[in-house]
Amino acid sequence: RQYDSAIYFCKAAVEVVQNTELSHMALKPARMLIDFYQNTNADSTVKYWKLYSAQNDSLNSTRNNQQIQMMTFEEDKRKRDIEAAKIEYQNKIRTGMLLGGLGVFSLVAFVLYRNNRQKQKTNHKLEKTLAELQSTQAQLIQSEKMASLGELTAGIAHEIQNPLNFVNNFSEVSN
Repeated sequence: RQYDSAIYFCKAAVEVVQNTELSHMALKPARMLIDFYQNTNADSTVKYWKLYSAQNDSLNSTRNNQQIQMMTFEEDKRKRDIEAAKIEYQNKIRTGMLLGGLGVFSLVAFVLYRNNRQKQKTNHKLEKTLAELQSTQAQLIQSEKMASLGELTAGIAHEIQNPLNFVNNFSEVSN
């Protein structure tokens, strides 16, 4: 209830923060001065009312700007988040397709490898069988040669044996 001291300190507060970055702190002291001078001094009331209005408008416009900036920032952040999610989804699709392609490639490679191994085994068996057939063929040819030689020898022996038998029979008859 010490109005003189209150007025003094309110005026001092207004003067200290006026034209600084903290000028919005002059709102309460200016409002108190307006209330005090309202019924007694119209000039001071108008002076502090203008100061109060200017600071209030400045504060409100600053707050509005801050709110607009905050909303803009949040909207930009939301757009970045959406874009990041979209890129992440595309990366997941690419990774899935890459893994699928790799799986198909691996499957095809495995089938080709298995078929190649089977062909190699079959070729090895065929080569082995061919070598056995060639060996058997050589043996058959050798056997046929021996059989022909045996028949020839038998024929020659028979031809030699016939005259010899004739001679032996004649000699026995002669004896």
